[in-house]
Amino acid sequence: MRNQSLSSTVQDFEKPEGFNVYGGNAALRVERSVTKSNPVLVIEAARSTGKTDGGGILYDWPNKIVFQILPRELPALLCCLLGITGTFEAQMHGAKKDKQLRLECQAERAIYFLRMSAGNQHLAVPITADSVFTFASLATRILSEQSFTDPATCLTLLRATTGRLLHHSHTST
Repeated sequence: MRNQSLSSTVQDFEKPEGFNVYGGNAALRVERSVTKSNPVLVIEAARSTGKTDGGGILYDWPNKIVFQILPRELPALLCCLLGITGTFEAQMHGAKKDKQLRLECQAERAIYFLRMSAGNQHLAVPITADSVFTFASLATRILSEQSFTDPATCLTLLRATTGRLLHHSHTST
């Protein structure tokens, strides 16, 4: 009986979902987190501090920028990741309201470019197609949880509502 209880506890433990993207000047950690019992998308960025003797790059994770995408912002972020819009911006985050994030599709270079800043710290990381897919997949799962819909319904609603509105607002300006 005790072994069954222990195994169910281990199976019930939620492993963090996320992935890393490494650039020459900075790195990103994109992950699902939970705030006040609600799933959220968190993006962390750390500056490169130099190379190791083996040629690897070291990153300053203790002094990282942490950026939480608000539930009202996640549909617009996902529209950018899906190519419905070309850019996504979020500003005025953090206790000092000095955090900013900009994601831009650079199709001619086959990348997305993510810029984050907090105060006078500015970081930028290119995101390749394989990581954009992982990013969009994770964002879709989180938006699906937030909206209490399955992922397919979530994407259908996103394209028919937010995506349509944002696409038209970007093409009319």
